[in-house]
Amino acid sequence: MKRDQGSLRTGQVARYLAVTFVFASLVVLLDVAGLLVATHSAPKPTLTLLLFLEGGLGLIISVAIALSSGPSVAKVGETMFGTSPWSPGAQKHAEKASLRWMLASGYILIIGFMVSAL
Repeated sequence: MKRDQGSLRTGQVARYLAVTFVFASLVVLLDVAGLLVATHSAPKPTLTLLLFLEGGLGLIISVAIALSSGPSVAKVGETMFGTSPWSPGAQKHAEKASLRWMLASGYILIIGFMVSAL
């Protein structure tokens, strides 16, 4: 029995969101473990600030990834550094990678807001 296109797409999106949430959760657990090792406790204000810092840096990195494969940036790189010319495939790949970073960073920021509310 063949699944219809809509349910296949919904399943892919749900899996994509779940995988990025797992990676964001691993980052948070590493932060908590690092704070526990460094300070023998996990102070809420420090954890909250650390999560906001990491979430913000992740969003900045995601924008840099998305912009790095644009036609104008690729032309500059080709002219100055001799890199390969712009291709739609490379831009699409960079946008997918950027989306992963954005989602994971957004999850980290949401977890940071939840920690600060506790």
